[in-house]
Amino acid sequence: MRVSRTKPDVGREVAQIIADAQRGITRVVGLGPLILFSTDTGDAWLLDWHDAQALCLARGGALQAVNIVETERDFAIEWTSDYRITGDVMTLQDRTGRVQSIHGYPTAAILQTTRRLAQG
Repeated sequence: MRVSRTKPDVGREVAQIIADAQRGITRVVGLGPLILFSTDTGDAWLLDWHDAQALCLARGGALQAVNIVETERDFAIEWTSDYRITGDVMTLQDRTGRVQSIHGYPTAAILQTTRRLAQG
């Protein structure tokens, strides 16, 4: 996905959400077409709410391999999964077809952020 920038600093936001996850802080941030969230278990994710794509940034506090390229004018993200949220469960399907359901993520806050961003 390539997005025209109006000044979001994706790299800075990614670093901050990972740091929050490593400190056990649950936080959800909306940034244009993106949602970033961290959990008290050390997980951090980057979501494209419009296309329902996901990228794991940290798992249990450990950094994950990601491919995010950012220039002064735009950024590109190599998404690794598709996601959906049903109630308090986030279900992910990676590019190999493997499916996992995760309980305990801040799904209500993610959905609320998605609605707010969709309304503009």
